[in-house]
Amino acid sequence: MDGPESEDLEHLYRESLIRQHILEDASCWLLRLRTTERYLKLLGRSLTSTFGVSHAAVLVDKGPMGYVVVMSVGQYKLPSSLVKLTSASPLIHDLRKYAGSQHLSLLALGELTRLHAELCFPILNYHKHCLIGLLTVGPRTNGVPYEPSVIAFFKTLTNDIAVEVEKETYYDDSIRDPLTGLFNRKQLGETLHNMLECGSEGRMAIALLDVDHFKKINDTYGHPAGDQVLRIIAEKIKRNLRKEDVCFRYGGEEFCVLFRDLVKRDGTELENRSSLFLTTVHNLAERLRENISQNVFRIESLEINVTVSIGLSIFEFAPQKMEFEEHFKEADELLYAAKHAGRNRVVLASSPFTN
Repeated sequence: MDGPESEDLEHLYRESLIRQHILEDASCWLLRLRTTERYLKLLGRSLTSTFGVSHAAVLVDKGPMGYVVVMSVGQYKLPSSLVKLTSASPLIHDLRKYAGSQHLSLLALGELTRLHAELCFPILNYHKHCLIGLLTVGPRTNGVPYEPSVIAFFKTLTNDIAVEVEKETYYDDSIRDPLTGLFNRKQLGETLHNMLECGSEGRMAIALLDVDHFKKINDTYGHPAGDQVLRIIAEKIKRNLRKEDVCFRYGGEEFCVLFRDLVKRDGTELENRSSLFLTTVHNLAERLRENISQNVFRIESLEINVTVSIGLSIFEFAPQKMEFEEHFKEADELLYAAKHAGRNRVVLASSPFTN
């Protein structure tokens, strides 16, 4: 059969195959890729190249942080700083109630416009029957409206996205401390293992930080106040470190920071900065200690003075002869030396290398 009807059927068949290939690719990526970020970028590029989508974004519910952009591709990159969606936003309310763009209120449509989107699809956790995110799709670059079959495809696609978002959430929960949001002790071991595997060399420092008289804080103000103290300290640790440093909740009221200044095997990368590594790390630890001790912790109607003691072990990092246990033991001994010397101080070992 020739003619327009035959061409239409052939076109529909090709589109059906394309959609099927995208779904198959998405399923493969779910199994193969470890990070949600990489998965969503591949998926987003596939949407823009196949359907002429001008822009697509995925936003995920991050609790107190509101809805955070975890993927943005196309002609317009959606910055997280401009997204002000929370559980109380009209768009989120309507998506929960109607599960699609076709019944959005004027206020919700206004929010959708600010996201540079034409369509919006809820990402649902079907086990808990709740909204966990949304997929926004901008208009086509050629101005042609989306066909009903393509819109139905986007709805189907959100099922795969939901699986990936939930997988990432479960993984993130397994490596983070639920109270402070810092990486947990399990992830500390994984981080050290990965550093050995990648074969970098250079200089490192391990800082063990312990809250002074924490039992007294719990006994005096109660455990909820003690928990809040730990959360505040975790935030102060994150704010006072560099982007290459990694912090962990080591256990109880004790935290661990890995200060990294790694170089390539030939010693060319970060060489100039490494020459100041000892001074830099010591200053960072002192700045953190002072930031904690010089600020009153205000928790509801309470004002609590908090100090910390820090033990700092600094060493050369060489994977072929690395014994992390020795340096953790040294950092622990230096921490107790800080406690015995009167607390609220940083104690570090003699430098194993010359500045």
